[in-house]
Amino acid sequence: MNKHILIVDDEADVRFLVKSALKSRGCEVDGSANLKECLQMLDRYQPDYLILDIDLPDGSGLDAIPTIKQYAPQTDIIINSALGTAQNKARAEELGVEIFLTKPLDRGELFKVLEV
Repeated sequence: MNKHILIVDDEADVRFLVKSALKSRGCEVDGSANLKECLQMLDRYQPDYLILDIDLPDGSGLDAIPTIKQYAPQTDIIINSALGTAQNKARAEELGVEIFLTKPLDRGELFKVLEV
């Protein structure tokens, strides 16, 4: 079964690179540049995984996690951020996010996490 993944990152090149890598592994991948668009997409469907940046133009990905979980309770959230501080990792864990990847993203690590 193909995994459906939503990437939320304001950097177009990051979205493109991750999307290309995951599509090459047979995943269905969509991208969003901000939280507003992300929530609109989650209102229409629930992906298997959501790869979420922290620093977005319309807010903090960490602050949005409770809302995201309301929209897509079955979706597993993966943080992918350059802000890999101990504080951010601890907060993500408190919010129920078990996987925190730091930028630049290691494709091999992502493939392993997603089992693709």
